Amino acid sequence: MATYTILQRFNNNVLIERDVLDTTANTYTVFDGNGAQVSQRAATAQDLAAAAQLDIASNQATIVSRANAAITANATFLALGAPTNAQVVAQVQLLTRECNTLIKLALGLLSDTSGT
Repeated sequence: MATYTILQRFNNNVLIERDVLDTTANTYTVFDGNGAQVSQRAATAQDLAAAAQLDIASNQATIVSRANAAITANATFLALGAPTNAQVVAQVQLLTRECNTLIKLALGLLSDTSGT
């Protein structure tokens, strides 16, 4: 559960309103440009679905970033002439996380980034 800025309204590059969804308190609050609360209501199912989509997009970006980093890590390992046992063990652990990353991407399991 988290807090999300859902919408920000500007006039001449000045913030005039900000809508915030708090999934822990289950509230949708509107603040003016100075941070004063204008209104508050219970979060709707649609609000919570929007927050879940924000989480998925963020998790996908994290997972893709980790997959890109894996290319470099794997190249570094492959460049080792004779890896030590410790390096091999570390690489197997890394490969397991990398496989989890690819599996989550392939299956669209983007609700969290654990195991990647």
